[in-house]
Amino acid sequence: MASNVVSVATPRQPRSAWLRPLGALLGVGLIALGVIWFVVWYQHDRPLRDIDAALKKGKRSDALKLVSLFLRDHPDDVRAEILRARILVDIGQLTEALRVFHRIGASDATDLHAWAKAHLLRQEWSDALPVLERLLTLSPNDPDALHEVTACRSFLGKYREAFESARRLSVQSGHEARAWLQIGTLHENLGNDRSAIEAWEAVLQYQPQAEQLQVTVADFFGEFGRVLLKDGQPERARDALERSLQSRETPEILTLLGQACQQLGDETQAIIRWKRAVELTPASREPREFLAQAAFRSGEFAEARVWLEPVVSQTKPPSSSTYLMQRICLAMDQLDAARIWQERTDELRQREKLQSAINHTMIEAPDSFWARAIRAHQFAESGNWHQAEALTRELLHEAGKEPFVRELAASVRNRGPLPSLELLPIHQF
Repeated sequence: MASNVVSVATPRQPRSAWLRPLGALLGVGLIALGVIWFVVWYQHDRPLRDIDAALKKGKRSDALKLVSLFLRDHPDDVRAEILRARILVDIGQLTEALRVFHRIGASDATDLHAWAKAHLLRQEWSDALPVLERLLTLSPNDPDALHEVTACRSFLGKYREAFESARRLSVQSGHEARAWLQIGTLHENLGNDRSAIEAWEAVLQYQPQAEQLQVTVADFFGEFGRVLLKDGQPERARDALERSLQSRETPEILTLLGQACQQLGDETQAIIRWKRAVELTPASREPREFLAQAAFRSGEFAEARVWLEPVVSQTKPPSSSTYLMQRICLAMDQLDAARIWQERTDELRQREKLQSAINHTMIEAPDSFWARAIRAHQFAESGNWHQAEALTRELLHEAGKEPFVRELAASVRNRGPLPSLELLPIHQF
């Protein structure tokens, strides 16, 4: 009889069982790769973080040495190049720093700020402006960027935009005073003396001693006093000017203080202040003219002439000085000399009429074609050829056939003598 054989099949292993060793092996491999990646990343990133830390601590020399060593082994590392550019800005090597930024760009707000700073230090306002505006898209409330973009816009005559950024800064806690200082300066540039005074009064609400501002205490109270005097407030002007004088004695402040004293009826104190101004700077024009006027009113014509002669002997004296000399000569019966001074006065008044038209244009239409042409001339006159060249390029693009603009652009390009402002077509202003 055949035996019953029961066949027992070996159970099949689930797939997960035989995948476990493979998974473990892969896991070990991934961990190993992760460790290797971390080590490589750490070895690469750690020096860059050390460089950044040294730069933030103000150890510029150490930072430059570290980044130079790093770039020797990693010459194509973009982040290291940008760090080097930031260091170069801090140590004043601006041309090389800008070369790096223009080639590579910027990776974050800190880099953009360094880039803008390089242009600002070179007074390249039109180059700094787009960098700062880009920075503000990343950090809209960056107080330093708002302050600097306001300054750039002001230098370029973009006053509407300058007021906008200054007001944005004025609502940030801890930055109100410097914002209101800028707002007041913008108003002063535009001839809005009363608005400038109100803005600077706001400065004193936040900084009663005018400390920790972007200008010195002497400069703040000196300018405040000058505008108060111009606005017909001699008593307040005297107080502000005396506070300026306590901080620093200058011929300009002494002269203004003398004017305030005179307007308040204290001629004696006025004369004392003006004489002290002449002691400090013998060639000072304004105090000498005021002293000559005081002597003339007292009938001391010879003394008035002595005070005034150093002024009218200058290359370009004001017509007020030559007119006073004309009156002195008439009072002393020197008719021929008086006639000569009258001719000189007429000539100077024509020049001053031109300057008045220029000032009016710069205030009433600061972003107009001719205001920008005048600004380009001013930049060139002060030696800021780069900024003058940037403006003249724009002007040539807009109206390349204007004779004054063509001559100005050629002078700027060749770094040569500038055309006279008398060539400006005043009738077009």
